[in-house]
Amino acid sequence: MGIYDRDYNRGGEYGSAPGVHLNGPRSMVTTLILVNIAVYVAQLLSDNWITNQFLLPYNWYQAPWNVYRLLTYGFLHSPGDMWHIVLNMWALWLFGKDVEARYGSREFLAFYLLAIIAAGAIWTLAEIPSAQPAVVLGASGGIAAVLVLYALNFPHRMMLFMFV
Repeated sequence: MGIYDRDYNRGGEYGSAPGVHLNGPRSMVTTLILVNIAVYVAQLLSDNWITNQFLLPYNWYQAPWNVYRLLTYGFLHSPGDMWHIVLNMWALWLFGKDVEARYGSREFLAFYLLAIIAAGAIWTLAEIPSAQPAVVLGASGGIAAVLVLYALNFPHRMMLFMFV
């Protein structure tokens, strides 16, 4: 028996460890986290140029060519507040991995992207009456949808908050 034939060295149940993996096959949740981190680093390095080009303003619909912003705002995070991206990505990892395991990578990605678009559209509809200049950025809308889907699929799962 060689070292590669041993149970602890095999892939699958025996050889894969939980968490974020940078090598080998990657889950869609891990890929989304890495993309969000890469975009955040690019935001920091671009001196707010990327942030200004891809966030979602309250009146984006007045210039129809800005429809791409309904998706791109979901990958931006507040450059001045690192906790914004940390907490969003932690929630995505915490709830997204189980949802992805239930539905598969492709369906999870489609759901997540459509949730970001829907959250941006709902935010826009809520901002139209106020007519106050406002912008939105962040993955919170998509993550909230993942959290709702998680709760619907795993209603009896116990979550501990601060070890309680």
